[in-house]
Amino acid sequence: MQRNSWTSTIDSNGPLARARPPAAHACTASPERHDLGKWQEHISNALFPVSLKRSRQHADAPVRIGARFKRIAALSFAAMSGSGLTVQRHSGKNVPQENSHLKLLFGIKGQCLIRQDGREVALSAGQWTAYDPSRAYEAVPDGETIALVFPTQGASLWERFAKSTAGRVQPIRGNALLTLRAMGFCLEGGLDGEHDDLTGIAESISALMRSLARQYADRPETVPQRAPRHLQLLGDLRARLDEQFRDPSLDVNSLAHHLGISRRTLYNVLAAEGQTPHQIILEYRLNAARSALADPQHRFKSVTEIALDSGFPDINHFSRLFRQHFGSTPTACRQAHRY
Repeated sequence: MQRNSWTSTIDSNGPLARARPPAAHACTASPERHDLGKWQEHISNALFPVSLKRSRQHADAPVRIGARFKRIAALSFAAMSGSGLTVQRHSGKNVPQENSHLKLLFGIKGQCLIRQDGREVALSAGQWTAYDPSRAYEAVPDGETIALVFPTQGASLWERFAKSTAGRVQPIRGNALLTLRAMGFCLEGGLDGEHDDLTGIAESISALMRSLARQYADRPETVPQRAPRHLQLLGDLRARLDEQFRDPSLDVNSLAHHLGISRRTLYNVLAAEGQTPHQIILEYRLNAARSALADPQHRFKSVTEIALDSGFPDINHFSRLFRQHFGSTPTACRQAHRY
């Protein structure tokens, strides 16, 4: 397994600059089951039981996984990167019972879609969300995150916190930011097991999390349960984008026309997900371009060809958007994934 440097950050001049994830153990996994099986076992043992599958949305892209883990007392941390795969709760016999754990997920770069209880959230850089990994869920990562998993032991504070934050994202600031920085310090190897008080450090992080939980635990839940029609439209939208995002003529009007809905309805559906039609079209195209740049099967294609194939007719516009979204140029992205 090769060792790559995890260099991403939300903003090199922003509040997370001092909380950059550490170097991570990383590899490019082929789609064979035994490769995903190794990662599945590794993550399940180090963090929480999961099942890994190839993503249907990025079926042609290589599976990429990188991770580094740390466990202190009952707290399990992980700095992870991933694309081309879907993560689900493991259904084996040794999975902890439902409603027994909580997972805080911090977005570092790119995006991660999380679905649970009929809700879907899109976690982006600079945001955090919480969900119960011991209950059925599905996560589709395409970027880098830091995760924290811990047992709730049936405490009412954590139950109220989970209910209040379910199905939404929050900005990383205040106690959330302090928690992230503390985890980053632990993951960077800043602890000395012989001289540092690990129990005290775990208690300090737990105190930060309890303070964070109290901020949200008693807030009224304002995110409505989405109606079946809304979920159907989201599914139809993603299916249509899978088919047509490479077409440079695809825009808000044509997307609404193909879905058989008005522009206003399209905007309303995506507003509930915190996005606009333009943003989601751009996201599909940029993610496809990044996957192609990192894929050895496309090593003989030029950056211009990959841009055109991903729905960008203007190479300069593509390069500018790519850098704004991922923090590096298309050429630098390709060089970072030398074959």
